[in-house]
Amino acid sequence: MSEDNCATLNYVFERWMAIQTKLSAITKSGNCFAKDIEAFMIHEQGKPWKERLDRQLTSLHTAAYFLQPQTFDASMTEKSQEEIYKAFKQYILLKHEEALKQFYDFCRQRGAFYPGNRAWTFQDPALFWAYMQTTSPDLASFADKLMNTCANSVTSERAWSTMNYIHSKTRNKLSVERTDKLQFIYISIRTLRKLNGPDKTLEELLVMEDKFLGMQ
Repeated sequence: MSEDNCATLNYVFERWMAIQTKLSAITKSGNCFAKDIEAFMIHEQGKPWKERLDRQLTSLHTAAYFLQPQTFDASMTEKSQEEIYKAFKQYILLKHEEALKQFYDFCRQRGAFYPGNRAWTFQDPALFWAYMQTTSPDLASFADKLMNTCANSVTSERAWSTMNYIHSKTRNKLSVERTDKLQFIYISIRTLRKLNGPDKTLEELLVMEDKFLGMQ
């Protein structure tokens, strides 16, 4: 649920909170697993649920959630504020305090984030921060990356599949460096093909070749 398809970093925090709410509701119900789930969530020795939550939720997930325009006025706990400050300090190498100031302006709809700003009419968080790039560059650049970062392991799985395809049993003497370069080329070619549309026909390639030769 927390790493559903097409999920970006800004969805993870909210989904884990939804999971926690659901589990808490089960502990107060007549469900046959209620006692087991309750022990998992509030067990004093180790507190398994808290340990799991701390592993799954990082400061980036917290920051990404509160940087959504839909949650600009969401209530923050002291822990949430500490996590946001930690993320800003670690990942915004220059002017992290300026970015933090812009963040609180965003939460209060002050300065560049005044209520009448056209950016608030956009439903897509990525579009919101792309629009705010001019007036709040320090915060917008950071937020834009979070809103466009995939939160599941699909990209990693694809990279591993590509590596297995390239570094096969018949090519098992390839060095790590060469395998990495071939993998980069393979993935980049597929990405460029998608951006450029369907593959060219032979006739189209010949026309392109004639145009290229004519330019020389």
